[in-house]
Amino acid sequence: MLKTTLLNGITTEKDKDYTELGLNTIRPGVITGLEVTTNSVGTGKGFVRVTRTATTPEEIILVRVEITEAEVIDTSGTKKVWIEINQDNINDPALNDANGTLAGTVETGADYPAGNYIPLADIVAGVITDERKVATIKAKNINGAEVFFETDAGGIKVVFKKADGDEADVEVENIYAITDYFLNGKGTNTALGLVKLNASGKIPASLLESSPVLATSLDKLAGESIALGDAVYIDSTDRKAYKTQASNTAKLNFIWIATNAGAIDETITIHTAGINSSKTGLTADSDYYLSDTAGAISTTAGTNIVKIGKSISQTEILITRFTWFWNRISRSMGVNYLAETDGIVACYVNNGTDSSYLYVYGYVGVTTGDTLIASSGFGRKSGVSFPVKKGQYYRCTKDVNEGTNYFNFTPLI
Repeated sequence: MLKTTLLNGITTEKDKDYTELGLNTIRPGVITGLEVTTNSVGTGKGFVRVTRTATTPEEIILVRVEITEAEVIDTSGTKKVWIEINQDNINDPALNDANGTLAGTVETGADYPAGNYIPLADIVAGVITDERKVATIKAKNINGAEVFFETDAGGIKVVFKKADGDEADVEVENIYAITDYFLNGKGTNTALGLVKLNASGKIPASLLESSPVLATSLDKLAGESIALGDAVYIDSTDRKAYKTQASNTAKLNFIWIATNAGAIDETITIHTAGINSSKTGLTADSDYYLSDTAGAISTTAGTNIVKIGKSISQTEILITRFTWFWNRISRSMGVNYLAETDGIVACYVNNGTDSSYLYVYGYVGVTTGDTLIASSGFGRKSGVSFPVKKGQYYRCTKDVNEGTNYFNFTPLI
């Protein structure tokens, strides 16, 4: 028995209103079942979009159909099979029984009708091809085009119905195949740009480069002879690589490790961050600093404390170039300095046992440190701290000559 819901005598002239929500959210098709097998259409449910032509304007109604007992049909020869809602019964629901019978029938013929139906199968010389369309959720954009998500044995695919009413679906390139791979675990497909993760949820090692880059690097000309594993910096004038030296305040910035040796003006590759394996004889699990020996690093900090990283084995060091407060560069009171990087200036004076007030001043400027931005005066001890941008000049002064001075610049590199 084939029944229809919301197209019967009980819902006369209300069926359109009742189905308005469904029309905007459901694409007609098979909900479940309704499979065509030899000489039979199985039980199942579906939605059919129909047009009531007896009204002005015409009304679109979404009709739910259900086959409660298998329908007997002839599946020999060549034909199509569909469920159709009779136009007279659409125009006048009063013709239909209260339980929804009489309005819909299973039909066969050479071709599908113009409307008011859902397709079930195509039969050629007795061979049945399933043509059921799954009822799906749809979304409608502002231009009237509709987007549908369909499922079948191959996975999920996204299809469109054009805004001009063209019933032909336009399949989005590759989406069907991509979801087929995702849902059915077919693995990596390089043509589609797909990678199947391994059991640990990671990209298989076989798909990685044989020598993956674990950290960034850059190539620079050597400004002097550089050995493999030397700690280097980039000179701000000629932009060449030179050995760092913790006792020389001009050689502290941009701390990196050379991954090959090079003579003057030869190109060297510099490891800028991450794990470096250019060193040997390291003490595992130790902090490393710039040494007072040019190009060397040590577990003991040099004159100016600059931490460059932490060893994770005897041959590997994790380069962090971490700037902390004590990566300081000593400065002299009253002298103008050019900031080669952004940084923090800290100046403190202890005037010993002298109980008179002591004032300390901090200056910055474009050509010299000539603009006062910080000052402090408090008994025999006083200090200031202020930020400086790269390219600015800075200096600190005090109003008396006595006392011990602490004037440092901490580069933020």
